[in-house]
Formats: sequence, C-alpha cells, structure tokens
Amino acid sequence: MKQYVPTHDLSRTSLGEAVAARMGVSLDEGHAMVLAVLDTVAKTLAGGYGVSVTNFGSWHPVVKPGRRARNPQTGETVMVDDAFRVKWTTAPKLREIVNGEAEPTIKKAPKTPKEV
Repeated sequence: MKQYVPTHDLSRTSLGEAVAARMGVSLDEGHAMVLAVLDTVAKTLAGGYGVSVTNFGSWHPVVKPGRRARNPQTGETVMVDDAFRVKWTTAPKLREIVNGEAEPTIKKAPKTPKEV
C-alpha cells in the first residue's frame, strides 16, 4: 500500500486521487469510492440520521427553529421557516492528530485478548 503524504488542500478530485494511490486502484475507482462515501453521508443526513466515524468525528442534522426576520429593503417583518443544518463534532483523536500530539492515523488500536 502506497503512503500518501499531502502537500496541499484536497478537493473532491484530489481526494479521489489520494484514495486511488493509497488503495492501489485506478483513478476512476478512487473517485467512485470517495463519491460513494460522500453520497452515503449526505443521504443519511438528509434522512435525519447522524453519521459517526470512530477517531474522526460525527455529523448530526439539527433543526434551526423558525424565526421572525426583517426584510432590509422594505422593513417588513417576515417569518423564516425551520431549516435543517448539519453540525460537525471533531473526535478527540483527530484533534490530537491535527495538533501534532498523536500519530497521524485514525485506525483503532487492536483489541487485547482477554485472559482466561
């Protein structure tokens, strides 16, 4: 497996290229893998459910309640409907990685066998 070391911000395209290099597959397959993950996350959130990735973070849909607002052109008061937003929570492990306090991998530690 080829080690990928980023040298710039990643777009969806360059993320697909990085995945392809890491997994040893074609660029088309790498792009398809990234799109499949992003599509699954989006559909799950649209369905009203959260997505959690161990040692990485979680996305949760939240409802921003309706409110009264003012039209700046007319000064008229209008009602703004409820709106869905997505809340991101960073996992402590990812925070440690970004701060340089941990090894840059999100893999879970192997389970230690229980003594009998």
